[in-house]
Amino acid sequence: MTLPAPVDLETSGLPVAPCGKLGQLIGQFCGKLLHQHGERPAIEIRRGDHLAFGERDLAYPPFAGALLPGDDTLVCRCEEVTAGDIRRYASIGCLGPNQTKAFGRVGMGPCQGRYCGLTVTELLATANGRSQDETGYYRIRPPLKPVTLGELAALAASQSKETVE
Repeated sequence: MTLPAPVDLETSGLPVAPCGKLGQLIGQFCGKLLHQHGERPAIEIRRGDHLAFGERDLAYPPFAGALLPGDDTLVCRCEEVTAGDIRRYASIGCLGPNQTKAFGRVGMGPCQGRYCGLTVTELLATANGRSQDETGYYRIRPPLKPVTLGELAALAASQSKETVE
């Protein structure tokens, strides 16, 4: 099987991410698998060592059961909220993921919605008859990674030393 000619990303307008040689090989392999199973024809998209986001997302789509799980499935592991809870929030007027924080602390655990965000958005979108874009996603706020009190104290101590000197 031969792959179609590479797409020129300079003129395509597709967003790209660094991936290196290994990423290109993985992309080509996944493209061949998609092609063998009758999916969209495989396209080798590259510019130097970059792989287009759109093609990467086609190669690794989320598992459908992960986006619309059963009611008893834990969606937010940090706060122990189930898919049924989120559907119930939608039935009483919750329109977006940020509102779920007020309804039941979804997305307020240590991961800040990194693990449950996509599923929460899809559940709300489906329950409210809206698209994912209309439903939105959690607002991302710093710190992007949880910070311990010890790290904050060390930062404050180093800044006070710099101020004294």
